[in-house]
Amino acid sequence: MPIKSEINAFEIARQIKQAHPYVKTALPLVTDMSRSEMIFREFKKDGDLKIGQLSILVPKDNMEVLQPDILIVPLCAYDC
Repeated sequence: MPIKSEINAFEIARQIKQAHPYVKTALPLVTDMSRSEMIFREFKKDGDLKIGQLSILVPKDNMEVLQPDILIVPLCAYDC
């Protein structure tokens, strides 16, 4: 679920899965907040989620760990 004014990345993941069923989608999971460690677990459907740290929905522990090729990241602004 988006936080405050973030875009709904879950809806983007659902649309990607619907248009391209062979593509695997993944969501981030922070494994150690003190060391800023993160992994990505496969996202297939809403039932594969649980409430994680900071009350954010994250993939369940039994979902496959993936190495993403493309990231879709909600941004508020970008300056280069």
